[in-house]
Amino acid sequence: MYQEIQSISIDSTISSLPTYQVSVDIHTSGQTVYDFFKQQPSLPGVILIHQNKVAGVISRRLFFERVGRLFGVETYLKRPILVMLDSINAQPLILEGECPIDKAAQASLARPRDLVYEPIIIQILGDPQPHLLDSYILLLAQSHLLT
Repeated sequence: MYQEIQSISIDSTISSLPTYQVSVDIHTSGQTVYDFFKQQPSLPGVILIHQNKVAGVISRRLFFERVGRLFGVETYLKRPILVMLDSINAQPLILEGECPIDKAAQASLARPRDLVYEPIIIQILGDPQPHLLDSYILLLAQSHLLT
């Protein structure tokens, strides 16, 4: 992944960064999302879809934070992931794939402190599926551009 970041230039956009395409319907069980995270240790989050539109994103960090709480397994793993999304109540950052890396980094860092490192949803022109960008990768790319 670091090799891909080294090949970016000042004109690169966020669509040139490594992304993930993992989305589930909001009625998918929390256990299924748990299984996604267990199978893919580098997965930063899962995009939640409702009626073919982005409903939100659940990051790995927030998912395991909620599941690790008292009664978290009963509350979140045995119910639809929508229950967790409702408890988080945060709007995801959605950017166009043609957004320059520096502008995307500014937008990411402008979020409230507890959401700065949450994944970013990218809509890439010509691709109907949303992509998920790890904010750490974005900040690493921005750092690479500044050196």
